[in-house]
Amino acid sequence: MTQYLLHGLRMSSDIRLPEPPGWFDGPADLEVRASGTGPVERVPDECVALRHALDADTVRYEGFRDTDGDWVIRSPGIVDIRLHGASASVRLDPGADPELAPMFAAGMGIAFFLAVSGHLCLHASAVEADGLAVALSAPSGYGKSTLAALAAAAGHPLVGDDLLRVTFDGPAPAVYRGASEIRLRPGAAELLQHWPGHSRMTADGRTAVAPPVTRIEQVPLAAMVFPVLELDRPGVAIERLRPSDALVPLLGCPRLVGWRDHSVLARQFEQLATLAAEVPVLIARVPWRTPAQPTLGAALMEGVLEAL
Repeated sequence: MTQYLLHGLRMSSDIRLPEPPGWFDGPADLEVRASGTGPVERVPDECVALRHALDADTVRYEGFRDTDGDWVIRSPGIVDIRLHGASASVRLDPGADPELAPMFAAGMGIAFFLAVSGHLCLHASAVEADGLAVALSAPSGYGKSTLAALAAAAGHPLVGDDLLRVTFDGPAPAVYRGASEIRLRPGAAELLQHWPGHSRMTADGRTAVAPPVTRIEQVPLAAMVFPVLELDRPGVAIERLRPSDALVPLLGCPRLVGWRDHSVLARQFEQLATLAAEVPVLIARVPWRTPAQPTLGAALMEGVLEAL
């Protein structure tokens, strides 16, 4: 078993996760184990507590609670992750690429474990600026990872990519240090030049880069930023939302969407309302070209920090 320190969790896993090992004494908060292969089929509608579907035939993931009280999340045809207390078993569909197991365990699996344990996880990437975290949230394919990589290339250490755990334990909301890599789509390949020798191809066809990572374990959250990509815009423009308006975009940014379980939904709403009240929420209108402008990361961060 390899030990990891990730998203504020002490983890041990016999699946090699795409993260550097960490070391700790005592029991793990989450123990991850491979449990072989077997068909991963759709969950019956009457059992569903969580479902994210693109259409009636295409389900990205769905979750339910079985008769033993264990929580289960599945990506049909790919992976089934079962939670039993502080342990998670990962079973792959026979037709799935084995290289997908680490990616799903470190992403969807951890997000599911944290969500059912009462924690808020955002679909966001974040970088550090002077000891504070700036989080970029957007749907998949809307540029948040590319913008985080551009900001990292401009000298802002990475806090995490894709999954961001929020804590409300301190005087203000903060986020835990998460993934040490940024997974980029093919259109952002020019960013590889910033970190030569620190990239790899992932099982889902993206390129993972490893910029410098923050040394802070729990980073105060300075702002939530929602980028809007505009082809004809001459420069970055930042709008700060009133707290009364900020909740609307935040409602769409949990890492796992499509919850039907009322207890999880109520808790998430309360946590997101707290976030809207205590953390500035910004709309960033960003000029977007392919390839991305190399100065865009610096311009975005300057605009965000100026708006704060």
